[in-house]
Amino acid sequence: MLFWFVCSFRLSFKIWREGFSSWCMDGKPMRRCTSTRPGETGMDVTSRCTLGDPNKLPEGVPQPARMPYISDKHPRQTLEVINLLRKHRELCDVVLVVGAKKIYAHRVILSACSPYFRAMFTGELAESRQTEVVIRDIDERAMELLIDFAYTSQITVEEGNVQTLLPAACLLQLAEIQEACCEFLKRQLDPSNCLGIRAFADTHSCRELLRIADKFTQHNFQEDMVFPLRTALAVSQKFWYVVSSLSFPFT
Repeated sequence: MLFWFVCSFRLSFKIWREGFSSWCMDGKPMRRCTSTRPGETGMDVTSRCTLGDPNKLPEGVPQPARMPYISDKHPRQTLEVINLLRKHRELCDVVLVVGAKKIYAHRVILSACSPYFRAMFTGELAESRQTEVVIRDIDERAMELLIDFAYTSQITVEEGNVQTLLPAACLLQLAEIQEACCEFLKRQLDPSNCLGIRAFADTHSCRELLRIADKFTQHNFQEDMVFPLRTALAVSQKFWYVVSSLSFPFT
């Protein structure tokens, strides 16, 4: 019996002296650590713990399930609610005065859609501090359509509004509406209106529409000549178009 006790004591002393492995627990996942040895007084057993990846659970522990989710409905539903607020004149912080028309709106929506409004409301202009802002040189109905587009993502370009809508979109720097107007005019090109559309595109710097109108005019020039020239303006436009395409040598 005494022999067994002495052997057990010597074995325990040897383990204590050479160190042993234990488990630490301080609120984080358990990790293995080494205990202190003789002579290392005042050293906490957890001070020599070897830390693993704090974001990775130990082997054998189930990983938490994850499912990223992006809502397709959220942007549309959010805009719908903000548009309702606008129609009820709730939380509106700016009134656009266009001619005799007053249009209530939210600065953040206008700034998000139009670089023109973003520069106006975020810069040092007087309009950034005004609750009523007068917008000049723009058609009332065209402005209403563009503000509706900012809140609904929808607009209808038609023959009755394209001539006022395109200049308004150019002023507000709404590139998407400019492209839509130009696409509409491309589809309307015919020998009787190609010069007018070309002049309109040139006035508003619609380069792609101007290029297509030029090409269309060149292709249909002979066909157009058989049409009765309805106005003197059309005649003069064609004359200057032909002259500008010629090169004269100077002596």
